[in-house]
Amino acid sequence: DMSINMNTRQDGSNIQTGSRNGTPKVSIGLPTYNGELNLRESIESILSQDFEDFELLISDNASTDGTWKICKEYAAQDERIRLHRHEKNQGIFKNFDFVLRNTTAHYFMWHAHDDVLGKGYIGQLYEALSGRSDYVLCCSQNLLITSDGSLRKLSRDLTIDSESVIARFRRCFDALPTIGLAFYGLIRREALTSLTIDRPLYGIDFIIPLELSLIGKFFHAPDAVRMYRLKRPEARQQRTSYLYGTRVTSLLPSYTHTQMMWALVQDVMASPIAPVTKLAFLGVIGSRMGVLARWLHHDCCDFISSATLDYPRAHVLLKRINHKLKLGRDKEFS
Repeated sequence: DMSINMNTRQDGSNIQTGSRNGTPKVSIGLPTYNGELNLRESIESILSQDFEDFELLISDNASTDGTWKICKEYAAQDERIRLHRHEKNQGIFKNFDFVLRNTTAHYFMWHAHDDVLGKGYIGQLYEALSGRSDYVLCCSQNLLITSDGSLRKLSRDLTIDSESVIARFRRCFDALPTIGLAFYGLIRREALTSLTIDRPLYGIDFIIPLELSLIGKFFHAPDAVRMYRLKRPEARQQRTSYLYGTRVTSLLPSYTHTQMMWALVQDVMASPIAPVTKLAFLGVIGSRMGVLARWLHHDCCDFISSATLDYPRAHVLLKRINHKLKLGRDKEFS
């Protein structure tokens, strides 16, 4: 892999990066793969912030488009930017973990290559989190950039400030899937590094906030704005390669939602808390059957579509089966 402290110009000369003295207040990790379409806008939204005491580590996961060229262009212009390029695609999980482990600030945030930060975003989150020692995460208002370029407001307040760890976990679980947006907030490094990021688990952006709720509180900064795009790789193989890296070639369904729920149960059981508290956490998970049913439905669609049908037809088939089962139950108890 290419060094994170040195980049090479096309003419062979070197671009020294990461030369700022001392530890910055905020570290930003930008893992990217084939992000040339929106990467410039994304980077410029970071560099134009009024809060300037940050480092930006961009890790290119062996992109095949013009991503690396864009990265080198911006690194030549701003010494706060450091670059790394993987020779082979490591998968999204390893790349996200890489930018966390190779930055230094006490406060850390991930930034997707197609997201855009509003003016004052970093400064508002830093001010809110640094002044609240019992909080581990600060998140923002989120606007969805739709396919036609318009913005759709998601107004849910993700403040989770109960003193009870079980109440925080329940509040976090009830906020699924919206709580996944908190994954891109500003987070205390010591809380984040106590968790396992580098594991091939779809939905890590759901799991991490849930696990962080066991450690501390979440603050919602309503005036800070992050604009994001949904990632929907169309082909199964494209999605698999993006998530797990080039070493994975199987087209078999991975039952991602079931794996995510099982991982959460395992994490709760492995946590250093009293057995009675673990039972309370499992009770929260078990009581949210609506969420579990939706996840199981997605995985059933995944299985059916892998065998004979495409995903939309599998979805329709399962809805018909569920409808007939409901009619049968209604008839039985009528």
